[in-house]
Amino acid sequence: MTIMAPITVFLVLLVVQLGLHAHAQALLNAAVQDGARAAQLEGASAAEGRAVADQLLSGSDALLTDTEIDVVRRADVVEVTARARIPSVIPFWSGTVTASSSGPVERFRPQGER
Repeated sequence: MTIMAPITVFLVLLVVQLGLHAHAQALLNAAVQDGARAAQLEGASAAEGRAVADQLLSGSDALLTDTEIDVVRRADVVEVTARARIPSVIPFWSGTVTASSSGPVERFRPQGER
């Protein structure tokens, strides 16, 4: 029992850590996808995409810390990248999650350009 107890505790903590990582990754993916969709709209700006991503992540301050969101809107494409740190349940493990999304910018194209 003395040998099995620490191993069991470590395995339980590992499962919890992996669950935190998966949940944080899903949150970050949703935020960058929605931010990219907002910035893709015709007449939108990179700041609008960042605001949407920030709004989605605003309620997850306990899970995601040191969040960085980068939105780049060029003439034809929008790229949103986010990075955040997640809390560590296992000692000496530092977790960082990263997500990115990109897509074309919506714009009106006359019949001749289609």
